[in-house]
Amino acid sequence: MRAHVMRTGQLSLVIVVLSAIPAMWDSSSAAPPAEVPVKDVFLPSKRELFLPPYLETEDDLSMHAGYYGGGAPGRDPYSHFGMTKYLSMPNGVIFLSGEGFITQNARGGATALLHTRQLLGEGLLGTGISYSVHESMADGIFEQSAVHVEMFPSDEWSFRANAYVPTGNRSQQIFNSGPIPGLPGFAGNNIAVPTVTTTMSEAAMRGYELEAARKLGVWAAEVFGTYYRYFGRNGGPNTEGARVGLRGYVSRRLSANVNVSDDPLFGTNVFGGFTWNFGGGAALAPSNIRDKLTIPVERHRQIVLNNAANMIPGIVTVTNGGIPITVTHVQQGAGGANIGTFEDPFNTNGVLPTQPTQIVYVHSGGTYVNGYTLDTDQRALAEGGFSPHIINTDQFGPTFLPPGNGGFIRPTINGTITAANGSEISNFAMAPAGTSVSLPGLAGSVNVNRTTVTGGTTAVDVIGGSGTFTFTDVQIADPTTTGISIATRNHRK
Repeated sequence: MRAHVMRTGQLSLVIVVLSAIPAMWDSSSAAPPAEVPVKDVFLPSKRELFLPPYLETEDDLSMHAGYYGGGAPGRDPYSHFGMTKYLSMPNGVIFLSGEGFITQNARGGATALLHTRQLLGEGLLGTGISYSVHESMADGIFEQSAVHVEMFPSDEWSFRANAYVPTGNRSQQIFNSGPIPGLPGFAGNNIAVPTVTTTMSEAAMRGYELEAARKLGVWAAEVFGTYYRYFGRNGGPNTEGARVGLRGYVSRRLSANVNVSDDPLFGTNVFGGFTWNFGGGAALAPSNIRDKLTIPVERHRQIVLNNAANMIPGIVTVTNGGIPITVTHVQQGAGGANIGTFEDPFNTNGVLPTQPTQIVYVHSGGTYVNGYTLDTDQRALAEGGFSPHIINTDQFGPTFLPPGNGGFIRPTINGTITAANGSEISNFAMAPAGTSVSLPGLAGSVNVNRTTVTGGTTAVDVIGGSGTFTFTDVQIADPTTTGISIATRNHRK
């Protein structure tokens, strides 16, 4: 017997018997049949067993280009282009993909992907990693690492999981309003202005997505459903949602997809695109599970970005000339610790305290039996009568002094207020038995305004000195001696 082995294709073995075998063998004269040499029998290689037939070489190269439009959550429409290098390995392939994209707003990005797929029984398993760089609308540069896992238990079903982790600079401020002041108020012995600073930041969101897909009959297409969840940064919100869609091959080299997604942050979006594969035999329309060794990895080409607004409250302590403006508060009948702060004003039982402060602020109402002697550059201001006071500030320029207790009735002083160089007396109702306002031998400026004087002997007594003494809206009624007395070195006028 002679045997000839013929190779037909790459996986066929045909044995043609050319000599007949006798029908009966005599047990005594029969000789054993001739053995077929093992070296003459064709055995397929591992590559031929496990790789798609269209991978013509051990390191096939495929290129692609396409467009993705619509409103994908946190991403812009873009055009993409790239190439993939395939290398055979036992039971599967490993491939390295490089890809770039440019958005409709002329912002670019790139991704490097390393992925492997292996046949397991009737299905296959894919795992890979990728690294992306993305230029944002506000010219920020963001980076992201990702992990990709695929499971194809059969040609009909596929399951995918992608996890995205931004690296490097995760956020970039794109707007800062600066401190926007509110209404001034008192805090202790100072004047404080609440502020709100509004910032807007572009932030990369980390997250993951889980997908299940089902092949449509004999077509190279599948329907899919995806659950995704993304996490904000710098006060940005988290979100979770769902995406459904259809993807497949329109022709052997042209693939397309359409998606609908919905989540609380990005709302409802419809988007999709197409990809043209050229320059190699890989990434073509699959007809079986083995062909899916080289189909593209389903993943995001862009980093998911969200604009997060943040409102930062603040407090500005008002200054003048770089020095905080200090205010001592007085309110007759006030309870508490009576330490002269806005929260615990002095309750003088009718006596105004002498304080080393820039402003003595006497709250509305009350009658004070004694007077007050001002320090240099000190202001004695009374609340009431819809007569606000102006203070000069470094931060906000001229500003209204905040209200004390908010009352309308001006406080009454039954004693004498003694002025000092650079001092101001404003908005009091005065009814002393003697002199109301005294200017003893001053050499600076004094401002008395919006003050009424009723009775007494002398409303304003200027005793020597020289300077600029201003009296505005000072009303004098029924003094027993004189309204304004000006005494020179030798005599009084």
